[in-house]
Amino acid sequence: MTLRRSRKFAKQYARLPEAIRRKVEKALRLLATNPSHPGLKVRKLVNQEDIWEARINYHTRMTFQKNDHYLLLRAVGTHAVYSRP
Repeated sequence: MTLRRSRKFAKQYARLPEAIRRKVEKALRLLATNPSHPGLKVRKLVNQEDIWEARINYHTRMTFQKNDHYLLLRAVGTHAVYSRP
């Protein structure tokens, strides 16, 4: 599946430490090939119409929206991404 990065995601990604960016890239490869990969622990966010989250590591998450043609990457960072997914 094709992945598209929102401006917000791109800005947040650029601020991440290099080690975390490498983990995000690995997660993005998994997400593109198998959005339901068990290592990502993908789940729909509660009280959000069509926003999903994937786990990067213990502290880092990313949110995205599903579309018929692509996944829109919305936010990446600590659990604070849930406040504005």
